[in-house]
Amino acid sequence: MAYYALRRALAAIAVLFGTTVVVVLLLRLIPGDPATAVLLTMVTPGADTAQITRGDIEALRAQLGLADPFPVQYLRWLGEILSGNLGTSLRSRQPIAEELATELAVDLIV
Repeated sequence: MAYYALRRALAAIAVLFGTTVVVVLLLRLIPGDPATAVLLTMVTPGADTAQITRGDIEALRAQLGLADPFPVQYLRWLGEILSGNLGTSLRSRQPIAEELATELAVDLIV
């Protein structure tokens, strides 16, 4: 019985690992640059987006770790997730764990 449970647990870990790799790879294949998207959200609607320079984009890419190779990005992300740090929302700039807790509380009330 213990052997069966151990085998199932190891299979579940392998499936979760494989799923995260596939999801992260798919996100990398989406056209566009996350740093550019974040900077565009900071521009006042209707304002000239030419004020965003290539230097601004590269600085934000470095700050977000997007300039690192994929394996480095993935292992850093996995380490953060396993330590309980879900990161910061690029849209609201709030901790994701706090946003999830707020939304979960609303869902539980309804």
